Amino acid sequence: MFEIPAGDFVLTMTPVTYVADEENDRRRDWITVRMTAEVPGIRTEKEWMLMRVEFDALRQRLDAMHEAIAAGRAPAEVSFQAMEGVLELGLRVVDPRLGSIHLDFVIRPKPASGFRFSGATVIDQSFLPGLALGLETLASFGLDA
Repeated sequence: MFEIPAGDFVLTMTPVTYVADEENDRRRDWITVRMTAEVPGIRTEKEWMLMRVEFDALRQRLDAMHEAIAAGRAPAEVSFQAMEGVLELGLRVVDPRLGSIHLDFVIRPKPASGFRFSGATVIDQSFLPGLALGLETLASFGLDA
């Protein structure tokens, strides 16, 4: 499971099923995840399919950000938009000394409808390894089948 617990905001993605790529390219397998985003008084939930390669790409960007912070370098911003448009994440360091990261999020339960659940919060850089591990877990879902 992938989870961003940030104060009043929580985003979770839990794997449900996967569909293997017809040409046996495991990176292109589709994984159905149940996404839940919550703030006090508002909760949205949606099952949606993302490709294994999307989880890997976001994990690599989070790892690179964490490595740069640990080495005392200015990390690149992380920007992620799911291929199907259901999820967008943006992370940028706002205080390198403290490791504070500004997180923007947009969740579109029905991408074509115009409805969106969006906001921003601050997380600590110490969350990055756990987020990357959660993405690795999602990306490996179904591989033992």
